[in-house]
Amino acid sequence: MRIEHEGIVIKNECGQVLVSITSQTTCAGCQAKSACNLSDSKEKTVVVFGEKEVEIGQKVMIIGNQSQGLKAVLLAYMLPVIIIITVLAVIVSVTGNELLAGFLSILFLITYFIFLRTFNDRFKKIFSFKIEPINN
Repeated sequence: MRIEHEGIVIKNECGQVLVSITSQTTCAGCQAKSACNLSDSKEKTVVVFGEKEVEIGQKVMIIGNQSQGLKAVLLAYMLPVIIIITVLAVIVSVTGNELLAGFLSILFLITYFIFLRTFNDRFKKIFSFKIEPINN
C-alpha cells in the first residue's frame, strides 16, 4: 500500500529535490474550517534523493510505502517505550532502587536517540520517497 502526498517542488539541485507539502488534519480539508478554528495544517519540506525531471513550482506526488511508515513508528515511538519499560523493570527488580532505575532508563533512552542520530544517513536511504510529476 502506498502513502501519497501532493506537493510543490521548491528546489532541484545536487541530486536532491525539495518538495513542500501541506500536512492537514481531518478538519483542515473541511469547508467550515475557517469558522471553527480547530483546523490544523502545517507546511513541511520533504527531501527526495536522486536526479528527477521536475521543475521548481511544479506540482508533484510524493510516494512512500506504508511499511516505511510502520518502521518509522517502531523506531521513533515503540522501541523507546520498550527500552524505558525494560530498563525500569530490570533495574528495579535487581536493585530495588527506583531512582537509579529512572535515571538509567533515561540514560539508555538518550543513548538510543544518539544512536539513531549517528546512523541518520543510513536511515535516509531506508526511508526514501519517490516522486511523480502531476500532469494537469
